[in-house]
Amino acid sequence: MQVRAKYANEDIVEPFMEYLDEKIHEAKDMLIERFEWICSQSPDSAKFMYENNTMAGYKPEEGIRSALKHGTLALGQLGLAEALTILIGKNHRTLEGMELAKRIEQLFSDRCNEFKKKYKLNIGVYDSPAENLCFTAMTKFKKKWGNVPGVTERKFFTNSMHIPVWEDVTAIEKINLESQLTGYSSAGCITYVEL
Repeated sequence: MQVRAKYANEDIVEPFMEYLDEKIHEAKDMLIERFEWICSQSPDSAKFMYENNTMAGYKPEEGIRSALKHGTLALGQLGLAEALTILIGKNHRTLEGMELAKRIEQLFSDRCNEFKKKYKLNIGVYDSPAENLCFTAMTKFKKKWGNVPGVTERKFFTNSMHIPVWEDVTAIEKINLESQLTGYSSAGCITYVEL
């Protein structure tokens, strides 16, 4: 039995987890729809890729799905630190924040594993490098929600599950903290430090 700490804002954590679960399912639906649309295209749309074995596994008699099914359909994320700040008032540099971060990452991982089995496609979590989206998403967030203390002071969200760049941490501490979350990412992740 896993014992979980009671969060200061417990009344918003559980509804958030339910909402996030819905959004993960919606993201999966969009990925599957896009995959099916791409698979419906004629091989002539990228003839050079299918005729010179650039797309491994391509079998003309089965269509381009035979090659594309080996690719990755990835659900990415950004702003974990800011989400934790909104939910419990602290990010994943704290024990309480890391615990909730792991619950969030576990939800992504669990759902992607379920989708992978159900659809027989390589659906995974990608702790993505989304620098442009981090800026765009923050711009839209500010427009919709206004100023949120601890969240909107910058022009961007923190990338994926990273420790925020403004935190005063050593390279080793940053890697040690982020490494607790990278194992939930089945489609890849990026960790970096500034020297």
